[in-house]
Amino acid sequence: MNHDVSTSLSSSCDAYEVLGIHPSANASEIRAAYLRLAREHHPDKVRSHSQGGEQMQRIVQAYEVLHDTVSRAYYDEERAAKQRRNVPVRIAETVPLECMEAVEQPTMHFQYPCRCGQAYVIAPDALVQENGYVGCMGCSETIHVVWDEDSDDDGDSGPGERIENEG
Repeated sequence: MNHDVSTSLSSSCDAYEVLGIHPSANASEIRAAYLRLAREHHPDKVRSHSQGGEQMQRIVQAYEVLHDTVSRAYYDEERAAKQRRNVPVRIAETVPLECMEAVEQPTMHFQYPCRCGQAYVIAPDALVQENGYVGCMGCSETIHVVWDEDSDDDGDSGPGERIENEG
């Protein structure tokens, strides 16, 4: 059985919504929803075969993902991770880049102490890619690092260039 559920069901489709069931549905509820929708949307029953075919394909894909317990577990895990990514992050603190410690070894990175005792650690290129949001290594806190791009003498626009040019 292929457990790559991301390729078996379009990322814009939610298998539970396609089948019209709650995520806590049991196997018999999943099967009943599938059979009901299959009868309703089968291309032989729908006048527009292309419309019925596309909908039926989504129904079959959703059923294939949810009827197998292992495949469903993978799907539920991916679904939960996607929902967590969509939750707004609470920013614990806004920190000027100048307040972060520039560490050269083993590779160039910035660090800032967290109240949990661990640190916020990020490389200069990742800092730019993440728009200044840095998660703690030891807890769920996030800080927003800000830097003043206008203060560079040479017009460089990223934190890595600033530190290297200052040193």
